[in-house]
Amino acid sequence: MALGGSHALGCAGPASDWDLGVYYRDSRQRLDPGDIRALGYAGEVSEHGGWGPVMLGGAWLRVDRHRVDVHYRDLDLVERWLADAQEGKFEVHVQGGYLVGAPTYVLVGELALAQVLQGHVERVQTYPPALRQSASRYWSGTADFALAYANTYVDRADPVGCAGCLVRAVLATAHARLAQRGEWVLNEKRLVTDAGLAGARP
Repeated sequence: MALGGSHALGCAGPASDWDLGVYYRDSRQRLDPGDIRALGYAGEVSEHGGWGPVMLGGAWLRVDRHRVDVHYRDLDLVERWLADAQEGKFEVHVQGGYLVGAPTYVLVGELALAQVLQGHVERVQTYPPALRQSASRYWSGTADFALAYANTYVDRADPVGCAGCLVRAVLATAHARLAQRGEWVLNEKRLVTDAGLAGARP
């Protein structure tokens, strides 16, 4: 089990929730969401895989007066994607909460920044140099393609498609900048600001 999010980084505010990663091996025994429901806390508990191929699933709970987010993390996947990241390899999957997709190295970054509370998990201490190069190149290419394709929506007088391409271009550019700097991106919440692209906001 690991503590993540703002509490792990020491920047939590009064309204910050608690993020707990529960690690297990699906090849041995899949985490049972029923065990979390049996704790009796108010909230929502997803099925395994209910949140998509990268995040897998979890729970949003209310424990006393605290909001606690529980995240399912399959160590078989995490270790595979960790080995990939060290070689500069990764995949990007459609994932709820991610407008331009979730790169598989998100889970590697989670562990790199988390505080392990119980058990032992392998993790990296620094951003892999090979990943800096490959991720920045991928996201830069994604941004360029999105900008080029935005023109086709302009020609068709389609403002929705154009806006979508522009949003994709900004987020991908932010990904590229942070990858080049060797900074982990765990979600898109502060992605634009952290990359110094706040001026792109309307």
